[in-house]
Amino acid sequence: MKEVQVGKPWYGTSVEELLCRVDPNFAFERSPKMPYSIASLLAHMIYWKKYASDVLEDNKAERDQQASFSTTSFGKPGPETWFEMIHIFKELNAKITKWLDENMIDPYEEVKGTRYNLRALLEGITEHDIYHVGQIALLTKYFQGRRRSNPIFRGIRGLAIW
Repeated sequence: MKEVQVGKPWYGTSVEELLCRVDPNFAFERSPKMPYSIASLLAHMIYWKKYASDVLEDNKAERDQQASFSTTSFGKPGPETWFEMIHIFKELNAKITKWLDENMIDPYEEVKGTRYNLRALLEGITEHDIYHVGQIALLTKYFQGRRRSNPIFRGIRGLAIW
């Protein structure tokens, strides 16, 4: 989990490093081909990271998939809010890592109110971040191309920004 967030994961750039590469001036914009902005994807990642943190602390948490993409609770769209969102995401990662370092858990303990265990939750949150950071990488590439006055997003070619 730590390797994916801040280390050198097998697929390339860590989640936090990639988030820091996003131009904050485009973070809240939507691409015509994606239903979400980069910021709304990060809000979604924060939401589920908070859910995992809550589960670890008291093994109960509420879930609301629709609300998870909303950025309104973070503040007015703009660079300051973007950097605050990154800060919150980093804090949640550190909180979960610290909690796991300091507590013994039974990875096969079922998460109350679900049909999955703690191991599945933690692996799922890590996979979830990788999935959405891929979307963020695509959107970042799209906005970089647009910024360079490139009239056509060239798709997969040159995709890897890491």
